[in-house]
Amino acid sequence: MALLPGGPPPIGEGNLFTGVSKSLEFIGNHVYGYSGSLESTTTTQVAIDYNNGSKYLVLDVQFCGAVKYDVPGDGAIGCCKIQIGGGTVALMKAHSRSSSDQVLNITTTRVILPPYANLKVEVISAEDTAEELVEVLVTGRVYT
Repeated sequence: MALLPGGPPPIGEGNLFTGVSKSLEFIGNHVYGYSGSLESTTTTQVAIDYNNGSKYLVLDVQFCGAVKYDVPGDGAIGCCKIQIGGGTVALMKAHSRSSSDQVLNITTTRVILPPYANLKVEVISAEDTAEELVEVLVTGRVYT
């Protein structure tokens, strides 16, 4: 892609952080995506939705369960579903109440995203509350 002299790099390329979004961004052979904080809800929400190009990606997907920022002991059970090409490849669960020591608040799994495949990450919580937030963070490498 040709650039105008003195202009910024295309969105998602170079060292330009474009903020939180449902897509993935690239810097060299690194890839990342941040869903931003989503309100806890008992209705499924799409956190990441990305259509891959011609390279394959090795990704670490991190799910942060529902937490209330100003009251860290409060929280809810949350689940995260990772789909590749429409098929579910992983389910993750996080419990963020301080009384629970059985499940961690943050869970991570590694997936390989093949060329031309769609990655969709959905989240859902056990409670509806705008005060408790969930996040999905994706980091990884690009391979040819």
